[in-house]
Amino acid sequence: MKNVTSIMATIIFLICYSFLGCGEQQKPADKQPNVTTKDIKKEVQDVVKTASAFTEQQKKEYQKQMEAKLKEFDQKINTMITQIENMKESANEELKEEIDTLSNKKEEVAQKIDAIKVASDDAWEELKIGIDNALAELENALEQASVSKDS
Repeated sequence: MKNVTSIMATIIFLICYSFLGCGEQQKPADKQPNVTTKDIKKEVQDVVKTASAFTEQQKKEYQKQMEAKLKEFDQKINTMITQIENMKESANEELKEEIDTLSNKKEEVAQKIDAIKVASDDAWEELKIGIDNALAELENALEQASVSKDS
């Protein structure tokens, strides 16, 4: 019986408490906080700064990835150079030409990657497409050189 009485008292207390909370005056819904042009400009500037920082971060990550790929290509080209030293003269000349072509293509990609550092946020997306295409050409040329070397 004591439990029922304490439960009833708790329920009555909660009901009274909730009615007291309902009595608070609330601000009229039609009053909006004063938003000025200056406030809007600041918000827009903050958004632009955040977007710019994000784009800069993407550029740096992409540049690191591409520089790692270039190091990988350097290693492959150096391996081919070592193999040249062990080949016959006729095959040696052909492979030297392929290595020169690969080195030139690699340098083109490296120059484009360096251009990322100074590219604007808008321009770097287009630059990225050019780098991806040049990198694909380099990979293809390296694969062709490996295939012809193995033949």
